[in-house]
Amino acid sequence: MGRSNPVSLFNPFALSTFGISSIGWIITFAGCIATNTQNSGFPKFAWWAVVFQLLLLIVIVVLYITNTFHYHRFFLTCAIGVAFVYNSNATNNLVYDTDSAPAAASAGFIIQCIVNILWLFYFGSEPSSPIISYIDSFGSSENLMLSSKRSKSNRNAAGQSQIPLDEPYKDETMGYAERNSISNENSGLHENPFNTQNYTAQLNGLENASTTNRASALPEDDYPITVRGLFDYDASPDDINELSFKKGDIFRVKDTVGNWWQGKNSKGEIGMCPSNYLEVIG
Repeated sequence: MGRSNPVSLFNPFALSTFGISSIGWIITFAGCIATNTQNSGFPKFAWWAVVFQLLLLIVIVVLYITNTFHYHRFFLTCAIGVAFVYNSNATNNLVYDTDSAPAAASAGFIIQCIVNILWLFYFGSEPSSPIISYIDSFGSSENLMLSSKRSKSNRNAAGQSQIPLDEPYKDETMGYAERNSISNENSGLHENPFNTQNYTAQLNGLENASTTNRASALPEDDYPITVRGLFDYDASPDDINELSFKKGDIFRVKDTVGNWWQGKNSKGEIGMCPSNYLEVIG
């Protein structure tokens, strides 16, 4: 496929929350080390909370750099929820201690809990939510969940899916031309060879028939699903198989299988559309 308007690496929400969470993790890690050396009663399970949060931060970095949040949304939401529970439990075990080391560790856990709540709300909500749209408006106006890399295989697959559409008509036209040529050769013995009126009329009939066949080959029933555009999408000028649409545009698609759906707008134009830019409404 063509351009997908990938999210910029500079996303204020992502960078700010990740930075705050990283600072909180460093404070927690240092506080846990100090508390463990000073107090033999340090809750051992808190170490797993520290490790799990670190793994979560690494996963978020990988998904952010590769622009693949959309494919791992549910896993990421569940992992953030688990991290929130772990951090909350560790906070409860350390926050009541009067020493400075456990106080620092609990402060770091609290910071991570706050960031995890924000992440749960962001990644667990629909991208079309007004609040999520407001958060995205401070950056590139592109939701992290709607940014996905378009592989070359998708481009080839979309191109191949459009080729069979014209094949039958090409064969039909060629077959008619061959039959008409033979017919003209045989009828040349009896008709004036300079009389091309009938031949021209036959070709005009062929064009009308071909146009009618194309229209009837794509009935409305072939596009039974109604969708609405969540964001503006401009088709790539290098790929004639794509379909452009605006935010709020309502049109129909053939099915909802895969990352690219074949759509048909009100003008009768047909093309491939990125599924994560669309919302099924009927």
